[in-house]
Amino acid sequence: MNNEQFHDFFQKCINSFEKFYDEIVEEHPEWEKNKDERVLILKNVCNILKAANLNCIPDKKFLEDVSNKSGTNYTEKHEAINDSMIKIGFISVLCSTIEFSFRMFAKQYDIEDNRISKVYKNLFYRLNIKEYDAITITTYIRNAISHNNQLWIYDNKEIEYKGKVYKFEKNRIVKYTTWEDFFHLLPGIIDIIFEVVNSTDISRLYIIRE
Repeated sequence: MNNEQFHDFFQKCINSFEKFYDEIVEEHPEWEKNKDERVLILKNVCNILKAANLNCIPDKKFLEDVSNKSGTNYTEKHEAINDSMIKIGFISVLCSTIEFSFRMFAKQYDIEDNRISKVYKNLFYRLNIKEYDAITITTYIRNAISHNNQLWIYDNKEIEYKGKVYKFEKNRIVKYTTWEDFFHLLPGIIDIIFEVVNSTDISRLYIIRE
């Protein structure tokens, strides 16, 4: 995937969020834009996508200037480290943002558990959402990266999603950390967010962030 394809993909995701946001706000004018969690999750995830897209634009001229002044070639090193940091930040913030909002939704049905996997399972069952592998896989990847430096320390898991088999093997490094891996999962995550926010049950609730 080249730079143009990379940014085009992010922009398509951003456009879909902005379109859905406009439709939801128009359909539900009673939802408070700055307080209602159903609106906030759309704004927050969209902003995460925008930030990742913006931060992945390399400033070659700036890197060259810094390299020349310091006498150290930062360009190649910086690009590799910066890309890794952006990916780690992206998946961590994305997962925590979704988790926070979905926990608030789940709480409306007295669904509470320290394990986010249980919260997701029970919430999606309550909302009759049957396909949520994308968010499960992404959460597994996030947990391995954030807690154990990519090491999977739990029992073996295997999930097939859209023609690809994701294997999480105990005491083995999780390999699914490229942008291509994230892009394979991101459309499914977006679909789940839209489905939850647009569900009849959730739309009937009063979900305000204090």
